[in-house]
Amino acid sequence: MGQKLVFIHALFRTGSTYLWNTFRRNNKYCCYYEPFNENLINLVHDYFKSFNIDEKVSEKNRHPDLSNTYFYEYKKFIKKKDKGVPYFKKSFPYDEYCHTESNPDLLRYINFLIDGAEEKIPIFQFNRSSLRALWFKRNYPSSLNIYLYRNPRDQWQSYIDFFKRNNNPYFLTRDIMIAGKNRNKDSFSALQSLVPLFEYFNDDFSAEEIFYMILYKSYTDAEQYTVVYFLWLTALIENILNSDFVICIDDLNANIRDRGDFIGYLRMHEITGIDLNDINIRGYSSYSLDPGIMDWIEKTVREVIFSSLGSNKKREFHDKLDSSGNISQLLREKIINPASTPMNVVQGMTHLNPEERHFDMSMSIARNAVDIVNEKKQYINQIYNSYTYKLGDFILNPIKRAIKIYRKIKNR
Repeated sequence: MGQKLVFIHALFRTGSTYLWNTFRRNNKYCCYYEPFNENLINLVHDYFKSFNIDEKVSEKNRHPDLSNTYFYEYKKFIKKKDKGVPYFKKSFPYDEYCHTESNPDLLRYINFLIDGAEEKIPIFQFNRSSLRALWFKRNYPSSLNIYLYRNPRDQWQSYIDFFKRNNNPYFLTRDIMIAGKNRNKDSFSALQSLVPLFEYFNDDFSAEEIFYMILYKSYTDAEQYTVVYFLWLTALIENILNSDFVICIDDLNANIRDRGDFIGYLRMHEITGIDLNDINIRGYSSYSLDPGIMDWIEKTVREVIFSSLGSNKKREFHDKLDSSGNISQLLREKIINPASTPMNVVQGMTHLNPEERHFDMSMSIARNAVDIVNEKKQYINQIYNSYTYKLGDFILNPIKRAIKIYRKIKNR
């Protein structure tokens, strides 16, 4: 396929929705929002009727104002009586997070979306592809792969703030899910020396979601940040090695020169009509974790990750880090010249030692989570099969049908 393609890879809460929306404002692009979002498997045609942009969903998520629904570009693929985007598989978002080998099912899905863009240039904005840039470059050699990252502490604090505003630990849960489901893959095996990780697979994603929602509560804030930072650094290394352009949203936000460099790079690849002058990404002056603890975690994770990298990969990474003009000073300071951590902080962090997070205790946490998943499923089944539920359904169904007929007549 020789047509222009742009793949934007990013972790959660990195400003990727803002970047996606800047492309979407230009009608010559077909901009797919989160093509690996787990909700695409259940997307129904009524979603596009019931979703009201005036409900300020974007405000709740601290996203830019949107002219249409997040998933509007998928609407033409959803038949009225069916659900789910064609060729999307449950395994795409998390089970295959590290998969860079041959994947015919994924290739068929991406090609389907590319064809769906018709005469427009396809722009893909992913939040679950950060360890798969290599797969995209292998299968679409002429594509432009952009990696967008954010200061890891601000990214983490955005997770926390989202939880506090919405009482929803979605992003904290997802990082633990990613690490757990892929704990035996090369990218995450080293993380197990720092925090306990658990695999849980179920054909029903909602059961997996419940499991990890329960499990995340067992992690301390320090352990949660360890998972977040490990994924942050692992993804950054992979994209410095495999993506075409790596850019920090903080730099785009603060520096007009960086915005110009990025737009100039896009223009070189005939991607034009992008305006970033309205960018407004929040920065944080304080965090839920003590900065000294965060320093210690970052230093520990760096040591673990770089000690597990092969010498050739490590050399290639440092060569690219030194030679690349678009790697921010923040990153150079974080990786090449890390700050030392006070000894009192180090002594206070010994609870992260995996020996003190006893394996039996961790397995007990996992078993309890599985039990609760099964209990919830049994409880729901009991409700569905109960006489009261069936009687209520018997009474309500004629009323629902009457309302449906009334709406059809009214809308003629």
